[in-house]
Amino acid sequence: MQILDWSASMPERRGCPRSHVAIAAGFRECGRGGFEIDLLNMSRSGCRARLHGPIIFGEHVWVRLPSLAGLPAKVAWEAEGEAGIAFERPLHEAVAALLVSRSERTS
Repeated sequence: MQILDWSASMPERRGCPRSHVAIAAGFRECGRGGFEIDLLNMSRSGCRARLHGPIIFGEHVWVRLPSLAGLPAKVAWEAEGEAGIAFERPLHEAVAALLVSRSERTS
């Protein structure tokens, strides 16, 4: 039996490398109440999160990372209680590095 590795032939679609994190963040859809999400990985351009409430694919949202104001973003995908969230503007490199560093110290 031959096993095909599709990942070797598919180009990487992300523009920024991802880091594994364990960060609690705030999440709010426009015109709705907010709730907490758990970030599982993140990059300067977005994150993958475990959800604790319903979410709408394609919806414009706000993500509040620790020590930062709410960031405008969009739900890129949603499946099985997790979602990909794309920030409208990438985080500054130093800000992303600080968040990852803080997560590493607390995990």
